[in-house]
Amino acid sequence: MQAVFAGMLLHLCVTVGGMSSRTVYTDPNIEIATTCDEVNGIDGSVYPVKSSVVSSTTTRYKYLSGLSAGRKEFECEFMEGCVWDGTTCSDGPCVGLAGAACAGTAECMLNRRDECVPKTCSKYTTEAACKVDTECGWKPGAGWAAGGMCTHTAFLNCPAVDLSLYIDGSGSMFTGFRYEPGMASAWWRQLLELKRWVRELPLTGDNHAAAKAGAGSPSGMRVGIVQFGKDRQSNNLNEAVVHTSEGDCAPGSHACTGGYLSGEAEELAGELEYMYDGNYMYTATYLGPALNDTADKISVAAGSGRKQVGIVITDGVLTDLSVEKVASNPWAEERLVYVRDTLGVDMHTMIVHSSTATEAFVTGLSSSNRHIVSDPVEDHMHVTPVSELRDVLFSRLCSDYIAPPPNECETVGDDVCNATTPRQECYDPSPLEEDWTCNCTVGTQVNGTGKRALAECALDECAEGNSGYEACVAIGQLCNDPEKTAASQDDFVCKCDPPLKGAVGTGEAAGPCMQNECADGDGKTLCVDAGQGCADTNRTHAGNFVCTCTRPGEYGNATGAAAVCALDECASGAAGDAMCIDHNQTCLDRNHTMDGDYVCTCRSPRMGDETGATALCELNECADGDGKTLCVDAGHTCTDTNRTHEGNFACTCNGTGETGSAVGRAPVCALNECDVGLALNATCVEANQTCVDPDDGNPADAYCRCQAPMDQQVKRGGAVERCEWDECADHGSKCTAVQQVCEDADNATMGTWVCKCVDPQVPKDAGRPVGNQTVADCKYKPGDCEAEAHVCTGTVPEQMCDPGVNPWDGRVLCQCPEPYTGDAGDHAHASCALDECNTTCTWCDKTGSNGNGTCAAAGQE
Repeated sequence: MQAVFAGMLLHLCVTVGGMSSRTVYTDPNIEIATTCDEVNGIDGSVYPVKSSVVSSTTTRYKYLSGLSAGRKEFECEFMEGCVWDGTTCSDGPCVGLAGAACAGTAECMLNRRDECVPKTCSKYTTEAACKVDTECGWKPGAGWAAGGMCTHTAFLNCPAVDLSLYIDGSGSMFTGFRYEPGMASAWWRQLLELKRWVRELPLTGDNHAAAKAGAGSPSGMRVGIVQFGKDRQSNNLNEAVVHTSEGDCAPGSHACTGGYLSGEAEELAGELEYMYDGNYMYTATYLGPALNDTADKISVAAGSGRKQVGIVITDGVLTDLSVEKVASNPWAEERLVYVRDTLGVDMHTMIVHSSTATEAFVTGLSSSNRHIVSDPVEDHMHVTPVSELRDVLFSRLCSDYIAPPPNECETVGDDVCNATTPRQECYDPSPLEEDWTCNCTVGTQVNGTGKRALAECALDECAEGNSGYEACVAIGQLCNDPEKTAASQDDFVCKCDPPLKGAVGTGEAAGPCMQNECADGDGKTLCVDAGQGCADTNRTHAGNFVCTCTRPGEYGNATGAAAVCALDECASGAAGDAMCIDHNQTCLDRNHTMDGDYVCTCRSPRMGDETGATALCELNECADGDGKTLCVDAGHTCTDTNRTHEGNFACTCNGTGETGSAVGRAPVCALNECDVGLALNATCVEANQTCVDPDDGNPADAYCRCQAPMDQQVKRGGAVERCEWDECADHGSKCTAVQQVCEDADNATMGTWVCKCVDPQVPKDAGRPVGNQTVADCKYKPGDCEAEAHVCTGTVPEQMCDPGVNPWDGRVLCQCPEPYTGDAGDHAHASCALDECNTTCTWCDKTGSNGNGTCAAAGQE
């Protein structure tokens, strides 16, 4: 049920037949107890089925269901001050007390009529006394003598409220109700729950007469109770019955209210007892007449500023105002609109049911009765088991109608609770009560601490789930928290669990916690001391060291124990490895339990093997291997002089004119195309020419060349057709040196050049007219030199007389003879000089000096 009753004016309309007093209005056919002890003597199994009570207006019927022992419980509960223990009714602690004796007990109090009744919060008349009781709170305000009143904490927020309760009195509430186990009647149960409830309300204290006159306290709550239904014998739907104690309630009596609003607990209790004793039951569930009856009673409070709320309590569909029936009952609809909308009553329905009622049943009732409630509809429709009616009214009344008073945590408590580390959480159970507390957010709160002050928070960081536990214990370390309070955190100490060792950790894990078992432990004993290798890769745990066989060729390992070793003689470092692998041979040890049985085998293409020793491997690479492939198959000559090693065969080019060789690979062959065995050489020789191959590595580049001093004509691949040379190019200077000319009659034949006399010289009368490969015997023509030849004589060397072009022009030129050089002298000796290093000297024998030849013969310049 939603919290919707805050600040309401409730008129409770309860269809109940009965009497205004248990002692006055008692049917003579029904046993009515007047004391607690009399309840125990009631015969709960024998009742008349029904008895009639005649009034001045109509005949009503009482219906008594067989209550058995259940009736005794209700009788006991309705007797003020009686206590039911499950089997027996006895006097409560307040029975028989009066005055100071009553007021001085913790369980009792004097009501406004000075009657001793069980204590409620209204017992406390001062704020200080009120706050001692944890269920009570002080509600300040006008209307009470002390300027406030003490009430149950559930009602601290309630404003001035008038509550009108409309209680379903139809037959289903008596016999048709889906009974709770052990519940005699839903009708009586709801009356009992309401009686307990009204005793706790912050009532005004005014009786119904004051409310009827429009007077009374402006603060607090008032309650009106009306039962509604319909007479089973009437066929007129408008003759529905409204039942209250009105007419049976003597003026001024506090034992009933007559259906009017009352702020006096004793009157309200009397009205509920009246309905309980009368036990009236009606046939149908008509609400309209009850609304009509209470309209005038409610209207007197209109304009008073009090919140008006109406609650219809029923277990069935309203006969006249359900969604399905309202259209055919306009008079009832008009009464509903007047009360709800005109008078401003906030209308609710409360569907009561047993705990065994189905969801579909309850949903159907709510849907049918939703027409009568105020908006929003969902906030005004409530469902509850009848046995929880009091608790629901306690928890929901007033909470939605006004804003709650200031929370003490917001005004005071938060500042105190947050002023520590870790911060504490403030909780205010009752506003305005100064009962706020600080509660631990970390650790466990020490009992009795935290009331309007910081709490004492105990925290063992080493306990499971806490930081120390996670940091230490969860990883196998020891944990100790020296100061077990929430204010002292991260001071836990982690220590390594022996035999592991490591640094102590404060506020963090110790360590790392380790033990090197290979240095100190079973690993040393079982592995190291036995000559095996030891590895402890996880030193945070014991027994996980690994022993490994380490001698050359051995293999095997074991965790937490000595290894069982086997020997592979071919393993690295073992005997077979040295004998075989190191000599580029393969090693095979077929039996690891025997020594010396390994086999060395030559690697292909070598052949050979040996047991327990290095094999002698041989390979003729010229017959089987790279020598054959690279040399023999390529037409080269192959030689393998060392067959115990690979790659040392020699390849040699063996083609005509070829040269070249290589070791371990094919040679790069060079070809001399002028080799005497080749055709080109024969061609050149036959033509008296020279064969030339400029690059042996470049095929087809050889050629025939004319022999010197013939001109250097060449022809690639054959002989030059004609070799020529003008010998005057070599020997002409011998002729010109003596003013002769050189002629070569046959350039293709060597030794055919000659010197001839030229003008102004002529052949001598006797001698060589033509010089064959030498100078001719010439003389100058007759002229000046014949008469003056003596001008040029008498010199060493003897100079020559040159008459010039015209021998008779009177000129006489003395010329230096070869190899002397110098300017000619006209009618005088020439100035002649000799370069003794002249390499072109042809007549050096005439001078008796040959410096160039002398130096050259000595290898000098």
